[in-house]
Amino acid sequence: MSANPCVDPLNLRRKKISLIYLLAVLAALLILPVFPVSAEEGLRSVTINFSGTSGERQVTVDFDDEWLLQPDNIYNHKLMQASFGLAAAGFRDKGLDLFHKDVNILDFFSKLGFSDPETEDYNKITSINTIGTAIAHRKIGDAEVIAISVSGNNYQNEWQSNLVIDDENRPEGFNTAADKVFSRLKKYIETNHLTGSLRLWISGYSRAAAVSNITAAEAVDSGLFDAVYGYTIATPRTTKDPDADRYSNIFNVINPFDPVPMVPVPEWGFVRYGTDLFLPSMETDSAYAEKKIRADEYCMKAFGHALHYNPEVNSQLHTILDLTLFFINSSKSYKETYQNGILDIWKNRNPEVLLRSILNTLETLPKITSYQMKEFTDTLDYLLQITYTNLRNQILRLKDTYWDPSLSMKENLMHEHFDEAYCCWLLSSDDPDEIFMNDPRYFHYSILGDVEVEVYDADYNFVLRIERDGTISADPADMKIDFFSRSESSPVKLFASRQDEQSLVIFPMDQVFYLIAVSHQDEDIRCAYVEYSAKELRANVRYVLSETVDKDNYLIGNIDPESMETLTEEGLFTLGIHMLEPWSQDIVYSPSAVMRLENTGIFHPTVRFFITMGGLLLLFGLFILILTTIGAGKGVAKGVKAIVRRGKTKAAGNNNPKNDADKEKLSE
Repeated sequence: MSANPCVDPLNLRRKKISLIYLLAVLAALLILPVFPVSAEEGLRSVTINFSGTSGERQVTVDFDDEWLLQPDNIYNHKLMQASFGLAAAGFRDKGLDLFHKDVNILDFFSKLGFSDPETEDYNKITSINTIGTAIAHRKIGDAEVIAISVSGNNYQNEWQSNLVIDDENRPEGFNTAADKVFSRLKKYIETNHLTGSLRLWISGYSRAAAVSNITAAEAVDSGLFDAVYGYTIATPRTTKDPDADRYSNIFNVINPFDPVPMVPVPEWGFVRYGTDLFLPSMETDSAYAEKKIRADEYCMKAFGHALHYNPEVNSQLHTILDLTLFFINSSKSYKETYQNGILDIWKNRNPEVLLRSILNTLETLPKITSYQMKEFTDTLDYLLQITYTNLRNQILRLKDTYWDPSLSMKENLMHEHFDEAYCCWLLSSDDPDEIFMNDPRYFHYSILGDVEVEVYDADYNFVLRIERDGTISADPADMKIDFFSRSESSPVKLFASRQDEQSLVIFPMDQVFYLIAVSHQDEDIRCAYVEYSAKELRANVRYVLSETVDKDNYLIGNIDPESMETLTEEGLFTLGIHMLEPWSQDIVYSPSAVMRLENTGIFHPTVRFFITMGGLLLLFGLFILILTTIGAGKGVAKGVKAIVRRGKTKAAGNNNPKNDADKEKLSE
């Protein structure tokens, strides 16, 4: 059979191939719906710009629409990372004028697909009555999702409202701002005709975190929303509600030694709505060193430096707040006695107002007892001591173990509150178990005596050694006490110090440690075991022990949060000394009593010393002033004489000096 000349074999082949491709595509379309859609469908990376505490910054976070359709009472760490982006983008831009302070949050909303943005109080001079907010919305599935960023940085005078604390259920300053935010939210819903399934995503940092925390609780109570995702960062305490943890959809990230979340203090009855998630610290987390490696890697990549950390400053700030609490023991006392004076100082910020406010406050104070006066002088001693130490380190550019003179004083003191610190921790891992810790408690274990100390972890691995001269080493090669056969280096890093024959080690409560002390003389060694928590200010003295130890003998402390036992060469015994609790029912609470337990009870500079030195400096200044006055008087007399001589010379018509002597006289 001859071939049909009308049929092109090549063309026919092409048609067959095209038909096969078409069938394959149709088959794929039929098959695909059988498989479930990936949970990360729509996942994308978003770069945000923000005006941080240390300057202009840029970071990248992930976002997926599906996260805002999931149950709101299940913590989503990726959503928390995106919430940092929402909060940080909402910072007012320091480098732009009032009409462009909101440029970063508008850019962030645009990248996430949120529309109809509205910002308020960005284009105003900040005051105690302003609160910056940015609101936008987008449709995700059948839900209408509304996002709110509360501005939490570069807000200047808005900070005044942090100082307004009523004796009611919520701090007045935070609550007033939250009421404004919630009113704006309801108005936004009405104006944009948003109906159906409403979902709210809200975030803020620092002061804005407190406002967001309260607003999220109000949103839940309102019943307007099917879901409320309240994700806050560096959150101050916001309520006295005893059931505040019932808001299972609110999550607060807290740095345990950030002073901002410590206030208003828990001893006044304040807590936070929702669940607190604590970042790691050397004091509270045995895995801190491992976790910090990841945080440092992220910080170097994003900001060009490692994450700064200073446990000495952490302890100082905690103690200052504790001492403050001793004198201001309730929110009612604060409001009635101190609040107005502090606000006056903030508003006027000049020495005259400061002095007047202090005097007015002192006039309103009730008569204090001799015991309280002693506590007051101890407080001044402590403040003078740490001020001198930190100023010396900064001015003389002295780099000790933790103080970094290359940073500003503010960066050294407030490093735990900086947005960079929260950013680096939150974005260091996508697994929350690699970041957060379970127990924010920790122990200060102090030993007073002529001893050398070594510390081992639960697996008997070497952690550190404290020499009698104060030298501290974490190198197993420096281990000298032959007690445990193992000498490997522990991954645990602890803070330790020695001062005035007293060694101090801070232990987290997440594992057992062993502390071995060898005495260099026959003496009574005093041990104090004081419990702290990032959830409260006041310490709890678990025990104080005075034990007679012979020269070259061991005292072994079993640092066990559960058993509270101490070992000696004579064997194991359970401590029977549980007294010395200065804040028990029959003795007034005293933070300086705790400091004495941990710091030998001796404050190196004393108030009397500084008064004496101040008097001597005043006398020296008066002496210099007298000498200067006498010298100035002699100079004036000499100048008068020269003028008189010039007058006589001109009167004699001697206007042209004839010799060097005359020239010299005229020059005088």
